[in-house]
Amino acid sequence: MKRADIERIIKTGSVKQKIKLYMTDTAMVATDPSTLEFMQLGNKVRPKGTTLMTYKEREMLWDSIKAPKDIEYYENMRKANKAFLWFMDKLKTQLALLFALHNATDTVFSRFAISLDLSETINDLLEIYPDENSRKKASELAAIQLERLVVKKHKEKSSNRFKADGDRYYKALSSYVHNTNLVNHRIKEYYSLLTAITKKELPLKPYKDWLIDTEKDIIRVNAEIQSKIALYAELYKPTEPTLVRYEDIEVAEITDEDVDDFKQAGE
Repeated sequence: MKRADIERIIKTGSVKQKIKLYMTDTAMVATDPSTLEFMQLGNKVRPKGTTLMTYKEREMLWDSIKAPKDIEYYENMRKANKAFLWFMDKLKTQLALLFALHNATDTVFSRFAISLDLSETINDLLEIYPDENSRKKASELAAIQLERLVVKKHKEKSSNRFKADGDRYYKALSSYVHNTNLVNHRIKEYYSLLTAITKKELPLKPYKDWLIDTEKDIIRVNAEIQSKIALYAELYKPTEPTLVRYEDIEVAEITDEDVDDFKQAGE
């Protein structure tokens, strides 16, 4: 928003425009606390304002809310904003879980890739031993050292060769993918609800921008998880665990009743 537009609304704008500007300022701090600035007054620190407007200008907007209809309009926005922040926290919690699952998936794949590479290296080294007896002793020592990396001997009793235990990694990866699908569905539900609210009850740019940026992160993280699954399938399994594309997840349409329930959360 241009500075000239802010000053115009403060001086000559309608009370509804002023309330919307006031709530936009609030939403901006909620999505990015670094926009809140402070100043030193003696030994005290008090709010200076935000990058949008000064603290004094915010007080001027607040003082303009006097008429009953304007108070009602403000109260509706305040309740919607309180509910938005509550559900925003829920969405952030699910996002944290998604990022944790992303890290876990990445760790599983990295350990599997290391195990594959290590088992092949050990097998090559064992071929260098000149006799069966020394090769067997080296194999037994390697088995002890490689156990923590889930690398095991081939099933044949006489075999001294090693391979990565792909089944165990596959189970771990499948579990993470299953949980990612569940988390993605909850994320989509919260995201859809918050998006609907910004269209119907809380048309504030900071919230709309935050939702756009958040969805970009969701899609990016899911794409990175999917890339690891595809690589795993290429290395080990012909059929990989199925990660449902976030964009393809369907949730129930947000109704007016849902919006009313949402607003009640801000009571």
